[in-house]
Amino acid sequence: MFLHLDANGCRSGITRHDVNRIVQDADWDDLITFSRRLRPVQGVPKNAYRAGTQRWHCQLCTQRFTTSTGLSAHLASARHAGELYKCPRWDDACRRTFKSLSALVQHMDSAVCGVENDYYVEVNFDGIVDALRSW
Repeated sequence: MFLHLDANGCRSGITRHDVNRIVQDADWDDLITFSRRLRPVQGVPKNAYRAGTQRWHCQLCTQRFTTSTGLSAHLASARHAGELYKCPRWDDACRRTFKSLSALVQHMDSAVCGVENDYYVEVNFDGIVDALRSW
């Protein structure tokens, strides 16, 4: 489910940025988010199109796109996002951070740092999942 939501392709119309905002609102004690790092979508810059190459250029990397839609999808992806999420054990044992919710969930499922056995984390994460389902 989380990979699907991070891909910005859900039929419901929910985007990765919507997911980030919903998770931030539901994560009332900043268990898994660096809430101050969440940024709004900025869109395609007006000067991104280069007539000489007939391509839309990402101003943050070297990628080029044949359509503004392709560039827009690239900019809306996690490619240039900061580390928005953290392991729930970030304060005491695990200092891992993640650009996407799906990457955090994969880390939690991997049982690398013992977070999978934490009841407090499970209860709080269930609340976050419920908030996403009610969107």
